[in-house]
Amino acid sequence: MEPSDRRIGVRVDLELFLTQYVRDRPYRVMSTNLSETGVFVHRVALGGEPALPAGTVVGLELELPETSEVVWARGQVCRDSWGRQIAGTGVRFADMPRVHARLVRDYCHHQRRLRLDSMLDRIRKMPASGHGRLPAAAMAARSARPLRRVPPPPSRRIA
Repeated sequence: MEPSDRRIGVRVDLELFLTQYVRDRPYRVMSTNLSETGVFVHRVALGGEPALPAGTVVGLELELPETSEVVWARGQVCRDSWGRQIAGTGVRFADMPRVHARLVRDYCHHQRRLRLDSMLDRIRKMPASGHGRLPAAAMAARSARPLRRVPPPPSRRIA
């Protein structure tokens, strides 16, 4: 995969059903993650269906959680991976109404903020001994061990 094929935006987990239009044919797919610049979706891999080549234009229709807006976007396939029963497709947004782009951006920002707040809360709730210091029992065991004298290297020995 080319470095230019990687998504620029930070991804947020998002599992929801959406409609993907390939050559004017609708497919029900499930998203795995979303960013301001694209989405990764999974679909059932049908036997005779070919993989979507990079650059294939697709339409996307999704409703973000906690909103009543249906977001419409046109995107390009960046990669398509196939398993035995599931196909995964990375889609980069190519065209989207400005109001929908703002909804996606705000949703991603809100989700990142929630995740960061959750991580900070967990850090704040850690016991005081967990911040880079050894627990008291480990400190006591460490000080009880006798120190082993290591002889200097041969070049520094005095004859």
